[in-house]
Amino acid sequence: MKTTELAIAHHQIEPARQWMSRICGPHDLSARQGGLLEFRHEAVRFPDLGTVIGRIRYGTDVTIGVRRGEHFESFSLSLPLVGRQSLHSAGENHLSDVRRGLIVGPDSDQNLDMAEGCRKLQVIIPRKALHRVAENLLSRPVAQPIRFDPMMDLGRPAVTAWWQMVRQTLEGWGHLAALCQMPAMAADLEMMLIKGLLLAQPNNLSPVLDPAVASDCPDFVWRVERYLNQHLQDDIDLADIEVVAGVSRQKLYDAFHTWRGCTPLAYLKRRRLEAARQMILDSPRTGRTVASIALSWGFNHFGRFANAYKEAFGELPSETALRRREGEEMGDIRSRVVEGDSPKRRL
Repeated sequence: MKTTELAIAHHQIEPARQWMSRICGPHDLSARQGGLLEFRHEAVRFPDLGTVIGRIRYGTDVTIGVRRGEHFESFSLSLPLVGRQSLHSAGENHLSDVRRGLIVGPDSDQNLDMAEGCRKLQVIIPRKALHRVAENLLSRPVAQPIRFDPMMDLGRPAVTAWWQMVRQTLEGWGHLAALCQMPAMAADLEMMLIKGLLLAQPNNLSPVLDPAVASDCPDFVWRVERYLNQHLQDDIDLADIEVVAGVSRQKLYDAFHTWRGCTPLAYLKRRRLEAARQMILDSPRTGRTVASIALSWGFNHFGRFANAYKEAFGELPSETALRRREGEEMGDIRSRVVEGDSPKRRL
């Protein structure tokens, strides 16, 4: 699949709400001065993890409401180019302007007020994508929800650099588009954006993502991890792992739980599931069936594989394959989509 350019212009609240709900998840939208908008959204959607980067404005004072538990499963990050906005969450107010971005997450009730003159950069990252990249960085499953500091302070050089990367990608899209039609290039850029966010913006994983903290991890944990990653398709049992570790089983288990959040065999299973998922995502191109992919990664009982896969990724392997074929949500859009008034310029 290729990157997709998205665009809409509209004067009505409900079409604007429906458009953005398809992109980032269900939410409320109300205008404080009547029902007419000057809504504009121009964006690029990446095909691998579903990240959307773009520019958005509503043209009047609006309130966007997100309710926990209503299937809003994305992180919405925004930085005003002009104007102001404010986020009300957990009894706190966070003001945002050209020097302070905001993050709306999926795990609490929040209201985002945008002023009439606010025009902003916006990045939408699905929760599953964020967890997948975090697990790639940590080389272990991440069980707890990821929570960010909602205020993105551009006084932090790394945060400034991250938003500059977003802005330059959009501004240079006319030159980048041809490269990003190559799936591998688009996937690398998307992965870099999400990795950069996890490393730049304070979050509850920051302590273990910090290299200074990670350096305390015992050598035998790294040794076992490398061994498992190099032998994912081999027949490995606990005795093999203990030999590689060179420590007692209890010490191995305790250290792996501390630094990887699971047992060595659970880590091995998760990495095999991730590898199988990647092959399923590639199956429209390779023509491989889900069953053959499962077998190639040592899952001989398809029912148990399907259950483990759904527990890990929130969907059945057959659903991943179908979604990949048909496109994630609006992934079947191959060209610019316009409703209502036409935007005056392209990305």
